[in-house]
Amino acid sequence: MPRKRGEKWQGLVKVRGQQFSATFDTEKEAKAWEERERLKYADTTFSRKLGVSKVSTVTELWLDIRKDEVAESTYCTDKVVVGQLPTRLLNRQIRGIKPQDVQLILDGWRRVKSLATVRRYCDTLGAFFRWATQRGYLAMNPMDGVEVPKRKHKVHQISPLSESEIDEIALELGGFNAQVVLFLSYTGLRWGEARALRVNDVHLKEQPPRIQVCRSQPEGAKEKAPKSGCMRIVPIAQRLLPVVEELAVGRGRDAYLISRDGKRQIWRGRFVRSTNWAEISAGRTIHDLRHSAACNWLRRGVPVNTVQAWLGHADLETTAIYTTYLGMGIDLGAYEKMNNG
Repeated sequence: MPRKRGEKWQGLVKVRGQQFSATFDTEKEAKAWEERERLKYADTTFSRKLGVSKVSTVTELWLDIRKDEVAESTYCTDKVVVGQLPTRLLNRQIRGIKPQDVQLILDGWRRVKSLATVRRYCDTLGAFFRWATQRGYLAMNPMDGVEVPKRKHKVHQISPLSESEIDEIALELGGFNAQVVLFLSYTGLRWGEARALRVNDVHLKEQPPRIQVCRSQPEGAKEKAPKSGCMRIVPIAQRLLPVVEELAVGRGRDAYLISRDGKRQIWRGRFVRSTNWAEISAGRTIHDLRHSAACNWLRRGVPVNTVQAWLGHADLETTAIYTTYLGMGIDLGAYEKMNNG
């Protein structure tokens, strides 16, 4: 129970022999904090005591924890989804939530929202109920019995450039824009990873010279970990080495590498406009430069699992789109037999 400390109220919670406390202006705020802290450190097996918690209380705790675990854009969407939940559901005990309750909500969303939006909302509900089940608020995950709109499988459309085409574009552009094209085409970094790269992420004296990719910063977002969530090492090709050396020379360790002055980051819109990118690249996207790196590595005989590691793909299936594009999955022996008279 909260204790009065002068004009303030102290919340106090003991967890596994450790004591946690915080000070608040009112007793109500202190009680609410104590409840959230007890729930936060609860056991992961189903607990009847936890199960009587209101859905609103548990979603508030989940969002508080999730804020530090996911990208800002994901967290904002999660808040929107929780805000869309009916009051009657938020006021119920979480242990009483059944698949049919969630299905009714999804069916209502389907009538007024696009399927893509409903699928995204399902991702949030899935993450929440999965977390709640793992933390002991639920005996079973109600999402397991829910009919979720299926995602359409997209066919990967890629249009990579050969090394000679890349060099031709760079020669025509010249200057800093040429350096950007060469860097992206020979490292396979994503745009957000390239714009977040610092000089101290480049190790030119190592053998082989390499880049350490440990952060990303998409435009309009805060700096975060790469898409895979893991740091990776990408070697610097000999063709690219003079470009990287020129970009790094005279700059401090914390300066941006892919930058005109080390202080200002690159912006996709400005780059596309200043280079007349659609015309000079014959309709390619900026991301096709990453595809180009992958295909050119494979053409040079780099093993596909190594290409996967350099690109930072979580699974080999994603990298396999390049071998399919290049026709490397074709059994040449079977092809010869097909054509033998």
